[in-house]
Amino acid sequence: MTSWEGSFEHSIALLLHNYLLSDVILEATANKIDDACEKFFQYDPLLKFEDDKGMGSFFSGFYNVLFTLAKHIPYGSERQNDLAKVLSELRMLPLRAVRI
Repeated sequence: MTSWEGSFEHSIALLLHNYLLSDVILEATANKIDDACEKFFQYDPLLKFEDDKGMGSFFSGFYNVLFTLAKHIPYGSERQNDLAKVLSELRMLPLRAVRI
C-alpha cells in the first residue's frame, strides 16, 4: 500500500472513477463525496477550532483530484460533461456554514 491508498484524495478518485466507468447514479456519487467530506473533518479533530473548519484543505485535495482526472479525459468526450454534472450535483446538497 502506498501513501496515496487510503487517503482522502484516493477515496475521491475512486468515487469519480466508479461514477464515470460504471452504472453508479450521479446523486449517489455526490452523496458519497459529501460523506467523504464529513470523514475528512472527523479525521483531524483540531480542524473544528479553525475558522474554515478545514474546508481549504478539503477543496484543495478535491479539486486536485478532479482537475487531474479531467486532464486525462479527451476534450469533447462525454466524460468531461459527466465531471461537470458531479459539480452541479454537489451544489444541490445542503450548504455547510463555514467561514473561509
